[in-house]
Amino acid sequence: MTPAESQLHRGMNHIKSGSHTTACSDIQTAIDMGLDASLEGRAYSMLAQSQLALELYSEARQSLRRAIRAAHDMGDKDVLPSLNQMMANISGGIAKDNIIASRRERQAKVHETSLSDLLEGISDHNDRLNITLEKADSLALAGHPEQAIALAEKVFEASQGKGGDTLRYQVLALIAIANAAPDSPGPILERARAIADGAGEFRLITAVVKAAKSLNYIFSAKVF
Repeated sequence: MTPAESQLHRGMNHIKSGSHTTACSDIQTAIDMGLDASLEGRAYSMLAQSQLALELYSEARQSLRRAIRAAHDMGDKDVLPSLNQMMANISGGIAKDNIIASRRERQAKVHETSLSDLLEGISDHNDRLNITLEKADSLALAGHPEQAIALAEKVFEASQGKGGDTLRYQVLALIAIANAAPDSPGPILERARAIADGAGEFRLITAVVKAAKSLNYIFSAKVF
């Protein structure tokens, strides 16, 4: 076994133990040391596997492309289905990162812009409520709970008797209030749960449950 192969073997063992950061270092070192062409593709696929586990999606995609190219060059068609599946997983991770980045960009814009400017030109009632809730969440994250609660309460009040989305905005407003007052979310979340349960809408119930989980609140014995 050559020194490069020994290094690759260490990387494989680190993958098995879940030490993916160390595995990446060992495998990259093995590649840099020079591996036989029959092993280089395998090394890149192992590197991509560890990078995927670390959610380094762009790096994983580059490594996996090298692995796929090597498999084609070596005529190793048997490994292509598993490599293509890994590429699909990587693409899903990249899409997730893009969604998160888009949300962060939106959150930054909401944080930096006044509510009046955000609402300028927006006439649809529900759109205005959504934007107001976004601003409330932004204020809560920025450490302004009183202002966040005040906006969420306005949404709750504005959602009275406004058609089919009435209960939805009441629940979302209560969740926003609970998030802004994490020291005592119980009564607010219980009220949100009662409204969501009464509406019988699974998405609302799920939203309340997720909010309670993030705030470490355990509901009373009633089961949805």
